[in-house]
Amino acid sequence: MDSTIDRIAEDLRQTSPEEIWPGFQYVAFALYNDKDVFLFNHPNYPAGGEKPYCVLPWTDSFIAETIILFEGHPTAIANLSMHDSYEGLFSTVVHELFHGYQYSKGEKRFPNELLGIMYPILGENVEARIQERQALYEAFMADSMDLKREFIGRFIALREKRSELIGEALDYENKIETVEGPAIYIEAKAKSLVSPIPFDKVLEHYADFLKEPYESSFHLRRSCYYTGIFLCLILDKVSPRWKESFMESDKTLYGILKEALHGMGLPAVKLSVSGESRGIVQEILEIREEEFNRFYQKPGLRVCIKGNMAAKGIDPMNIFRHGEKLLHNHYLKAAIGQKDYLIQQPVVAVIKEDYRHIKELHLISDAAPVEMKDALVLAGIGEIKGTYRKQGDILYLYPEE
Repeated sequence: MDSTIDRIAEDLRQTSPEEIWPGFQYVAFALYNDKDVFLFNHPNYPAGGEKPYCVLPWTDSFIAETIILFEGHPTAIANLSMHDSYEGLFSTVVHELFHGYQYSKGEKRFPNELLGIMYPILGENVEARIQERQALYEAFMADSMDLKREFIGRFIALREKRSELIGEALDYENKIETVEGPAIYIEAKAKSLVSPIPFDKVLEHYADFLKEPYESSFHLRRSCYYTGIFLCLILDKVSPRWKESFMESDKTLYGILKEALHGMGLPAVKLSVSGESRGIVQEILEIREEEFNRFYQKPGLRVCIKGNMAAKGIDPMNIFRHGEKLLHNHYLKAAIGQKDYLIQQPVVAVIKEDYRHIKELHLISDAAPVEMKDALVLAGIGEIKGTYRKQGDILYLYPEE
């Protein structure tokens, strides 16, 4: 453990962030497991002794791999237990450090997660999206600039067609690409720095995600990471100085690419939905239904919390929607009554206007709650004050407001 953390520290010390991206600077970051947090470069926790970090006990501030505000300072976090390889851990740390840099530069192109959760499932859009991603890959691989421009033109034409089909939902993809694409670009560069595999071979791994039609349709948010990195790589060729003004721009990567190729004629797009695309749509709908069925068929005590609640933290890549129900498969941080609770188990939220406003939470508990006069203590969640009653095999809890 210590050797891995020390190696991360040394490799970051030897890596110049300016060489990876112009102006890039490291914010605070932390590596953590279920017991300890190894915190680097944080102004409130200066390193002591020989180690360049401070060790803190784990708290629920450190969830997932992301950028958080820890005691008022942007802090990149990575989970030590989620990585089988050093290269994967190191590149994830640099990826999240780049998000910290974006935050420090006032990045405002973050997506509206509601658009992702409510994203329409349409055969025409699935078909156009598969073709679009293939065109982007062909543009990246093209040997000549003329051929590269031809495939970029097809990519743009297909995306414009999808704009007609799904409207503002496309803004979600454009912004995910813009925020996450450069971070994946940085991640790939970081991976090549600590791996014997050269950068172009690292890119082959990401290209596989770009071309694969099924995963890119099932996992919308993550799939945009890979269009994002290849948009960055293509901009390196058609507009080499694009990074210099990127952090000050309000344009998406797609908008920057369109602007770089302004005046170029676009090919006509005629869509015919393939059997493959129809099958993908059907499978997505079936998988969503199966996920909810699997949740409600789990053994245990069913608990329904009813009242005005709010989502405070979500994992957008692990949410399934079915009508007004959202299945949070990884975790949900929710305001219930007067307190925030971290629910680190699958939970269904019945929403009102959007994912942030919750009217019911459905849980299945392995252990019976501890019943108190004016509260229930739910295993792994904590004490929730309120009234409760049991009806059939469901325990209803009405939190204090």
